[in-house]
Amino acid sequence: MLGCWKAGLVAVPLNARFTTAEVVYHVNDAGARALVVGALQAPTIVPVTAELASVETVFQFGGALEGQHLDWEATLAAHAGTAFESFAVAADDLAWLAYTSGTIGRAKGAMLNHGVLVFEVLGMLTDFFPLTPDHVGMHAAPLTRGSGHVSLVFTAKACTQGILAPSGFDVERFLALVERHRVNALFLVPTIIKLIVEHPRLREHDLSSLRWIFYGGSPMYVEDLARAQQCLGNILIQGFGQTESPMTGTYLPAAEHELDDPHAKRLQSCGRARTGVDIRILDEADRSVTPGTVGEIGICGGSVMRGYWQRPEETAETLRNG
Repeated sequence: MLGCWKAGLVAVPLNARFTTAEVVYHVNDAGARALVVGALQAPTIVPVTAELASVETVFQFGGALEGQHLDWEATLAAHAGTAFESFAVAADDLAWLAYTSGTIGRAKGAMLNHGVLVFEVLGMLTDFFPLTPDHVGMHAAPLTRGSGHVSLVFTAKACTQGILAPSGFDVERFLALVERHRVNALFLVPTIIKLIVEHPRLREHDLSSLRWIFYGGSPMYVEDLARAQQCLGNILIQGFGQTESPMTGTYLPAAEHELDDPHAKRLQSCGRARTGVDIRILDEADRSVTPGTVGEIGICGGSVMRGYWQRPEETAETLRNG
């Protein structure tokens, strides 16, 4: 991904668990010209290579070559010693085509430009992680989505980064690696936090290095939050956003995860507006509603996408009045 941006290209991360049909849809919708696949994903790609209309080159990591795929390592070796020239990019240049989950209709590519990613990184450093190069970050969630965005924050501050596993979540391995590498920060979803705090061997591991757990992706029951705080300490920070405004909407700081009245009700919310972000609750005419009234969440700020890839009608419907 970083190499794509250095070369002035657009990155389109795909879930390693996509079915063949999902791979074909996403690659063709993006009009991708080059595809990089791992050895585990190659069997999914080989049968449908002819269906990937825009793809000119497929690079494969590791193992024997499949069909016309090029070996990634051999390609790098062939260019050893070649000087790499970074491509100058502007804030408005497209960087990441981030596909929505597709829960409403077909997945759409949210166009995230370099300016959006810089805004997101600076916002996380301000609101979530005041990191230094001495800190250690971990990825225990997919790098194609939330944890991939957090990786940019770790990279920006030259932090050490550990990847838990190629896929899946193993609580025992997680606990062991946090203790061994003295992990300080990471992004998790509520389901994973629940698995961690309910693990029978949790107390056998030293997790005192953990300073920040950024969680989001779904609501979290107050009871589960309370148990997590009792087990892990007051280190949980909730973030709310969406693919169209990645990881950047509202947040509930660790200091506001108060379990005692009169502030306990905050734990049922997703917090306050992020730094540099304007949040409003709107009615059907896009007017701000009064407090306590149901409405639609509107987000305005430097984190908002440029629009949906090749979908002007959906873009006009979603991006309104700034």
